[in-house]
Amino acid sequence: MAGVLFTLGLVYFVAHALSLSFSRTRVPDVLVLMLLGIAAGPWLHVVELSMFGQVGRVLTTLALSAILFESGTSLDLRAMWRSARVTTLLTFVTAATTIVIVAVLAVGLLDFGWLQAGLLGTILCGTSSAVVIPMVQALAPGEEAGTALILESALTDVLCIVFTFGLLQAAGQDDVQVGHVVGQTLASLVFAALIGVTGGIAWLRVWNWVRQLPNTTFSTIAASLLLYGITETLGFSGAIAVLAFGLTLANHATMGLARLVPASAGTTVTDEEQRFYREVVFLLKTFFFVYLGISMRFDHPRGFLVAGAMVGTVYLARAQIARLVAPAHYPRRDVALMAVMVPKGLAAAVLAGLPLQQGMSEGPMIQSVTFAVVLVSIVVTALSVPFLGVRASGDRAGGADTREG
Repeated sequence: MAGVLFTLGLVYFVAHALSLSFSRTRVPDVLVLMLLGIAAGPWLHVVELSMFGQVGRVLTTLALSAILFESGTSLDLRAMWRSARVTTLLTFVTAATTIVIVAVLAVGLLDFGWLQAGLLGTILCGTSSAVVIPMVQALAPGEEAGTALILESALTDVLCIVFTFGLLQAAGQDDVQVGHVVGQTLASLVFAALIGVTGGIAWLRVWNWVRQLPNTTFSTIAASLLLYGITETLGFSGAIAVLAFGLTLANHATMGLARLVPASAGTTVTDEEQRFYREVVFLLKTFFFVYLGISMRFDHPRGFLVAGAMVGTVYLARAQIARLVAPAHYPRRDVALMAVMVPKGLAAAVLAGLPLQQGMSEGPMIQSVTFAVVLVSIVVTALSVPFLGVRASGDRAGGADTREG
């Protein structure tokens, strides 16, 4: 037990050191933390995944919820509106392109059937909120580009989950109900957002009263966790609900909801609360990426060759998509960041186990390729940053590097 506690404390301080060194090395801390997890788990077997039991799943969900909530409190509704077109195109064009690329390569390189290949494509069609949001906040791109990347990562989590469950159902029934899948996706997005906004209004009405109680700085995050659990229980996206909850707390006046909130209610997130939320996110993010590294599997070396082909092709396509959808006024560094911000993470890793659980013969290879893609995509994204001319927050040169004509 003493060794475990020592390791937890050491990892925390190592994460701070990595965060401080980022402005010089341009190597994101998420990559190093994940490699530490891989070294401790699959390589050296100092820590086994089975030691975590259900705690690991709870930790990853808690980290995702806290990251989305904190990012929601940091978003500006006007920037969201300005980036709506870019967000929509970036999200759906990238997801569709990824599904096609992964499916074609799975059929050609793994001899999958089209349904199983499409299933692998839907598992990998998103970007990871847990990777994207911390990197966007550390790299501090323009407000519109940063908002688009954060929203894309939240939206694609929903797309991955709904499309994957739709294809799994089709695999059992030999029938792909496209209308049902699309309807599920829209319902999950719309109803989850409504639940988040409603929860935000309700919390604003009692927020000042809660603040007067002792030891309640964590209470708003606790409320977001309640909202996440309720939304998931109802069959909608807890991630979108938590994002909408944080957004409502910070932007309710801009959203025209001020009349629903008493004048005496807390009107915004205070600086002290924002600093506390960031500290919580930093702590959870640190242990999440170490846990993700421990979760990696290297059972099928061939999976890494296939994963390399998939990641390389998807990133080449993403570069073209970013250039096409980004408005002319976006700085070149923002477009470059959009081009490489396609890492996979928690949603893909969790979904990868479902085909295996359902007894699908391709299940083991789907899981191995997915884990390999998660690792390779995070490595590619992290190692691309030093070559983008993107500076860390607080370390940016004065003039904007805008694109040429």
